[in-house]
Amino acid sequence: LESKTLIVATGTRPELLAVKGAEKAAERIYYEVAEMDGLAAGERIAVIGGGEAALDYAISLRCLGCAPEVFCRAAAVKTNPRLMARFVQAGIQLRLNCSLSEVRPVRDSLELVFSDGTRQKSERLLAAIGRMPNLPKLGEGMPEKFVVGEDGQTQVPGLFLAGDVRRGRDRHFATAVGDGMRAAMLAGKYLETLEAKM
Repeated sequence: LESKTLIVATGTRPELLAVKGAEKAAERIYYEVAEMDGLAAGERIAVIGGGEAALDYAISLRCLGCAPEVFCRAAAVKTNPRLMARFVQAGIQLRLNCSLSEVRPVRDSLELVFSDGTRQKSERLLAAIGRMPNLPKLGEGMPEKFVVGEDGQTQVPGLFLAGDVRRGRDRHFATAVGDGMRAAMLAGKYLETLEAKM
């Protein structure tokens, strides 16, 4: 396909768990609740993370009948009071100052080893340790790194980034939709300038 303008709105991808044994245990490690097929009632699931995503995932798993437990490496979780209240009301266990150092597959479950030497068994692990822009390589002649203006225009004429792929930590559905609309309008104006030059 050939195009005179392009809007890249490819969102984000999860930060992958980088601890010893994670590759061997990959079939039991997840990054989204939606990926977790065949969840059983009472299934023990370790949620690794200390932000809103970790708490939100744990609440979703509780609603699905599972037994989630959240492990946070810091001394406190970063979340808003309303979400914390829902988390507490759901009766989910929260473990602070727990830094995961190793994951070991054991038959049909996992053994989690923490930096203080404690161990925990779990059927599955759900990592909510952050997300990064899902910016694909756009091919020859494209810069290694894009400089993006407030309007989403990059240093490549006619190439725009919109939504979570350019927003860093400031990711919200409404913001992404607004970005997309603005990029579409600017792409239209860019095409008009090209036609005016012909």
